[in-house]
Amino acid sequence: MPTRSALTPGSFLVLAGRFLLILFPLAVASFVVFNVGVYGFSALAEYEQPGSLETPLSGAGPLLAAAFTSILLDIAVLAYLTHRRVLFAKFFLVLLSVGTASLVATYYIEVTAAIHFNGWYPAGSNPAPEYPVLVITPDEQAGGYRAEVIQWQGLADFRRENPEYSFLVPEGQDAVLQSQMPRDTFVKRTLAHQESRTDAVSARFEVTRLRSGRQKLIVSGSWYRNQNASVRSWYEAEAHQVYPKYMNEGDTYGIYHRDAFLLVASVDLAGLGFYLRRRWKKRRALRTAVATQ
Repeated sequence: MPTRSALTPGSFLVLAGRFLLILFPLAVASFVVFNVGVYGFSALAEYEQPGSLETPLSGAGPLLAAAFTSILLDIAVLAYLTHRRVLFAKFFLVLLSVGTASLVATYYIEVTAAIHFNGWYPAGSNPAPEYPVLVITPDEQAGGYRAEVIQWQGLADFRRENPEYSFLVPEGQDAVLQSQMPRDTFVKRTLAHQESRTDAVSARFEVTRLRSGRQKLIVSGSWYRNQNASVRSWYEAEAHQVYPKYMNEGDTYGIYHRDAFLLVASVDLAGLGFYLRRRWKKRRALRTAVATQ
């Protein structure tokens, strides 16, 4: 391998050519695997195998198997090239091996977290705009109460327009208010040309009365939208105040994926830092030993 003093423009081009010679087939293989195989598997699992993603790899089909087979073949080829001392082969072997292990670890951590927390994640003090909240108002005509599920983004306007609102479910009114919840289906709503992004297509709620006087509510709301149509909220309520706790929606797995990826990436970076630090200490010790001779 050329040293720094012998590194000429010609030798640099040779090194770059060897680097690209290994990178190109790996890049093509990765493109095919992750942009064709994985997306194909997702479509297969979602539309042809309902429920196949309920447990880790329970619905692993031929496309997923082909993806991992391609990766393992790449690793085997790189291992052979490393054994033959081909330049940059060891670098790509480590990179691909660590990357594959990280993807598998991310997937299992993501699914395990989703199962453990049942899809819930912290909503924060200012939850997503579609966060559903149950609001109770007096029904003057019927002489009782009226229940509606309002999205967080429309809650402020609703409170201004209905000053007699309450977030608490009156005692003994659970079943009556539950019967007022919409029960339309997406098909029915579509056929009737009643597409709305503010009115719930279907909704329901669960209430638990707490000793503090608050109520714990789990509210489910579905809206006619292209994505994340069904959203669940978990919050505590007083008469005129809501305290968001958790949220559960269609892209919950995506949120777990982000956190799992950051965790695995942090572990990878920590391992890389530890390895580089050890190499630096060894080289420093070797230079010191040579200098003292």
